This record gives sequence, structure tokens and C-alpha cells, in this order.
Amino acid sequence: RWALLERCLDSEAINSADILCLNEADYGMARSGNRHVPFEIAQRLGMTAVFGPCFYEYTKGIGDERLSPGENSTSLQGNALLTRLRVVENRNVVLPQCHDPASSEEKRSGGRAALIARLRTSRNTMFTLAVAHLEVLTTRRCRSRQLRAVLDEMGREGPAIIAGDFN
Repeated sequence: RWALLERCLDSEAINSADILCLNEADYGMARSGNRHVPFEIAQRLGMTAVFGPCFYEYTKGIGDERLSPGENSTSLQGNALLTRLRVVENRNVVLPQCHDPASSEEKRSGGRAALIARLRTSRNTMFTLAVAHLEVLTTRRCRSRQLRAVLDEMGREGPAIIAGDFN
């Protein structure tokens, strides 16, 4: 659905954003034309991209994605931060595992993760941003453990934002 995504990228809301957070961003997957999706979007918007892989995919995906032409090139999927702000540091944090990723229809290895970055604004203030994707195939208790891990990794230094898919 790249053509639809390109039309969305023309919207004022996206073009004026200083930060975009992506979950399930493909990097070398046949279902997205083997694009490095976060980097292509960032380049088009004049932003910096940081990518944190979550899963190495052994299949093309699920449902109709399996009918995508060609094969996966890099086979990664993960979280991404696209920004116009200065990225001072970033790290990818693996979250507590709640579900075996190889046991579902979409065969893969790896696990849920949070991409955590320290950003500096034009006014020289710093804040922490986490882009997280919590497990859908689990309990609220396990998602709570995953969110606690994100909070612990972010620390308590200054303002912070958590974005993502909390399922």
C-alpha cells in the first residue's frame, strides 16, 4: 500500500510534524516492496530516522501479505523514530517476553522492544522519547511488566514521552 502511504505523506499534519513514531515498520520485507520504510519516509520528509529492530521475519507476514511478489531481502520489522530534532543518543531495549514469536502464524525470532531516544529541541531543552510496541498475544499483567521495563529504561531525568502500540 505504498501509494496510499505516499498520499498520506503529503498531508499538512505529517509535513509539519517534528516527530513521527512508527510501529511495525518494515526494513527489507517483500510485503512493502523490500523498502527500508522508515528511512524512505524520513528522506521524503527531510527528517532523521532511527530504527530499532524487533523481529527477524521468517515469512512474508500473514494473510494476503504471503502473496507479495518476491522474497524478503533483510526481513526485519521494528519501531522507528522520525524527527526534525537533534537525536543525542538512542538505544533499542528488548522487553520482557510474554509470547514465543515462533509459535504464531507469522514465524519470527526476536521480541517486543522499545526504541528510547534523548532529543534536544531548538530551545536546547532535552527530553526522552520511547517508541514501544507491547505484546498483543498475552495478558494485561505481562504488558504491565513490559511497560514497567520501558519506564525503568527511560529513567527519571527530565520530561519524557511514551508513544506506541500498547495493545
